[in-house]
Amino acid sequence: MIIGILHVEKQLQLKDLTRFDASRSILVKGSIDPINSVKIKGGADGSDVEVFGPIPKNWFLDFVFNDYKFDVDATNSKMIFETSGTRYEADVVAGTYTLATLLVAMKTAIELIAPPLTVSFSVDERNRIKITPSQSLKILPKSSSTDLFQHIGFKEDGQLQGNPVGYGLRKITLTVASISETTTVEEYIEVYSKQGDALFAEDADLVGFENDIMKWLPAGRGSFTDLHRKSQRSILDWIDRQGYRDDNNKKITKFAFIDNTDVRMWSTYLALKLFFMGVQNSTDDVFKRKAEYYHKLEIESRDRAVLSLDLDGDNKEDLNKSTVDIRSGRLFFR
Repeated sequence: MIIGILHVEKQLQLKDLTRFDASRSILVKGSIDPINSVKIKGGADGSDVEVFGPIPKNWFLDFVFNDYKFDVDATNSKMIFETSGTRYEADVVAGTYTLATLLVAMKTAIELIAPPLTVSFSVDERNRIKITPSQSLKILPKSSSTDLFQHIGFKEDGQLQGNPVGYGLRKITLTVASISETTTVEEYIEVYSKQGDALFAEDADLVGFENDIMKWLPAGRGSFTDLHRKSQRSILDWIDRQGYRDDNNKKITKFAFIDNTDVRMWSTYLALKLFFMGVQNSTDDVFKRKAEYYHKLEIESRDRAVLSLDLDGDNKEDLNKSTVDIRSGRLFFR
């Protein structure tokens, strides 16, 4: 019996190097036929790459995605909605789509199952999707584990104007075989455009403080975007825990930051702290001291930050109401 194990980054950016690792795949004791093939495919429309060899630790594929696409199959194809008091479930035909062709496929699936309803989709300059129906329509994202709406910006029941679409979905497939059996493992990952990732800092900011930091990149990584993403999530979580909300009483998202200058240093110091915390060891406390140093700078930068935000979703700084003084813990007018 073969047990296929695939490790992937769940989130990455277009053109960013990543590693699909199958080295933990094993043959259960007592099996007769040894593994003789390990293939990994990046994207449903990609090609299998044979990575098998005599040393299992080398069963991996280093890869970059250059295209913004959506791989759709039974695991993420469902659209649940209500119109004229009736609930419907429609499925997009399996395939690999650009955002534009995906919207065409969604329109076709909805109109096929719920005539005479017709819908049109439009995408604005912030990559937000708007649905315009010919009659009453309420979409129900998250009603199913295979929901598609939530991946294209629709997070709330009834919402017909989505949040900015940040990522495409790509399927990674591992196939491990012997002469007598084959096992397949599939994982979906979110592949962000740079604009969709909307990170608060970048590697150049780290290099400005630690000029040799790039030599510490983990195997299979081409950047520290994963650290910048963790830093961003931590900042947004901190802002949420302080009770800040937008005009609709929703959590403030990364897209509310019109100018990342407000949080760039905060995010940079936090990423550096996370990096040095991650490389600490028992024989050298230099990394520990650096982690503590950047933690102090992070707190100082956070306490100095005054955030100018877009709180109503119009992609413009709200000059009269959106200046957030982190130290005071409240919004104030200027």
